[in-house]
Amino acid sequence: VRRKEGVETLVVDLNYNDFEGDINIEVFDSLSNIVGNSNDRTGNEHIEVKNPVSGTYYIRVHGVGHENWYDLYWSSGGEVFYGDDFYEYNDDLDNAYGLWDDEQTWLSDIGGLAVQGNYDWYMIDVTPHFLNVIVELEFNYSQGEIHFELYNDIGNNIGVGVNTTTDRNLLVLNVTVGDWGEHYIQVWGNNAENEYDLWWDDLRTDFREDEYEENDNFINATDLIDREGDELQNYLGFGVQYDLDWFKIFIGPDQSLPFILIVEMFYDSAEGLMGFEVYDDELTRVVGNFTLEDNDFVAYRLRSNGTYYIKVFGDNSGNVYNLLWKTKEDIPIEEIPGYDILILLGSIFGVISIVVI
Repeated sequence: VRRKEGVETLVVDLNYNDFEGDINIEVFDSLSNIVGNSNDRTGNEHIEVKNPVSGTYYIRVHGVGHENWYDLYWSSGGEVFYGDDFYEYNDDLDNAYGLWDDEQTWLSDIGGLAVQGNYDWYMIDVTPHFLNVIVELEFNYSQGEIHFELYNDIGNNIGVGVNTTTDRNLLVLNVTVGDWGEHYIQVWGNNAENEYDLWWDDLRTDFREDEYEENDNFINATDLIDREGDELQNYLGFGVQYDLDWFKIFIGPDQSLPFILIVEMFYDSAEGLMGFEVYDDELTRVVGNFTLEDNDFVAYRLRSNGTYYIKVFGDNSGNVYNLLWKTKEDIPIEEIPGYDILILLGSIFGVISIVVI
């Protein structure tokens, strides 16, 4: 990107689906110096560089290599804004604006009302077990007609918004989709520059417990000893948090000491808050993480091998989660991915335990 004279703030935003894997961004100046970075693991990365020197800047996008897709925006005007509304250019499916992290939220509370001057596409992410999708679109019919349709991830039409009021100012779609994951909303109409608001949610359709029950205590903990580095969904499916869920892991004697234990849990906080704690074989709490956002993560320096337990807890709402544990050779704590921003959050909110030396 190239910054012009007279700009007070360089802004970079990156939106992605954090359920598919973490993505981070950095901004470098023309001398390869880092002038800004973001690693918050919530699906929305944001960098503001105050009073940047005019010239060329470089944006580095990096992550865990899960082939997760992302939207990248930048502006040298103090805010990121494109086209006829905040969400442009989202004129086709491949450039859909990401709303995966904004369910139960109106567009007017994100970047303001949208403008129907051409095709507008939005991507949503349907949670496993929550396949009943509801979409609402509000607009002033007298200012121009607007329609919307829902598509799955391969482009098949699976629903159309219908009028629910006599004045035709509200369109609603309530449909059960065939699978979880990415879906797309296409908004179209008379191209009369009519403003509209959009909202979506996914509701539970599967009320069953997971295949790991009854793992409600450490005695019945699900054995994940041989599943280091493998996501829970690849074992017996996703976990479902109706009560306490315990998992057992083991660090063998061949692991050099000290080492870093990494635990990641992926979930949608809109369906219920969750967290986890790690205990040693004497059931002494070692570390834990609980936030008010999607997903939780710890990287903890351990000095002893043996058995450890992971306890998952939460609102008992039946929220669905994915879990991953792995170890790494001991490294300087500042080199742990996400360490800097997680330490900052922990110091501000007092809710995150990341690394203990």
